[in-house]
Amino acid sequence: MGWLAVAVAVAVVIMVVVLSRRRDVVEEPWRDDTDLRGVFGRRSRAAAPPSSTAGSARGSVPFSPDPDYASIPRSEYLSPAAEARRLRVVDGMPNVGLRRERGQLVLALLDEGGAAGRTLIDPESAALQGLGLHVFRPRGLSLHEPAIEAAALHPPAPVVLRREPADPDFPDAIDVCSAEPGEALLGSVDRAHAAVLAPLMDAGEELSAITLSGPRAGRFGTPVAVLAARSSVLDALLLTLR
Repeated sequence: MGWLAVAVAVAVVIMVVVLSRRRDVVEEPWRDDTDLRGVFGRRSRAAAPPSSTAGSARGSVPFSPDPDYASIPRSEYLSPAAEARRLRVVDGMPNVGLRRERGQLVLALLDEGGAAGRTLIDPESAALQGLGLHVFRPRGLSLHEPAIEAAALHPPAPVVLRREPADPDFPDAIDVCSAEPGEALLGSVDRAHAAVLAPLMDAGEELSAITLSGPRAGRFGTPVAVLAARSSVLDALLLTLR
């Protein structure tokens, strides 16, 4: 009977070990989740239940880009070599205008009638800064989805550039805000463009900004692009819009 007692003792030990492991799993269900967050941090945050502030807006308005918006392939833009030959400033004004194209506004060379023609300018062209035109995509938009959905950013919607020089990590910081009362924060200017725009703003330059692309109120998903320039230049560009 000695062997029977040993077998029973072994079985009891095994049961105790199994039950203790199951209790660990029940009492500490976050262990596996903690490991997953370390590897899939972005996905875990995205899958988490939305906050009460953002959830009310995102929950009622699904990801819904404007149906008339479409990206423009680079092949349709003027080549860098052609830009160097044809882009210029005449009497303080660039020889480009604005036209509607596939649900957005694009910069284009002026035709003989003084309106924006069919020769499109790449919004990422380095030549634009030489014309005093600054096109950028605001950063941090995903952090302000409710404000973006509430704003009317379909072009040419005015937006406000607001300096934030007190930021110790980024003294050139510029916020992009809604032009509606309250100036809700929408995002910020990227570092490369902020390094150019901040000194102009600090020197008292009057700059204005509009969206070249963006969602209509109540929508979310259309890319947001902003054009900033001297107010007089931007006013002249809007007169060419067709």
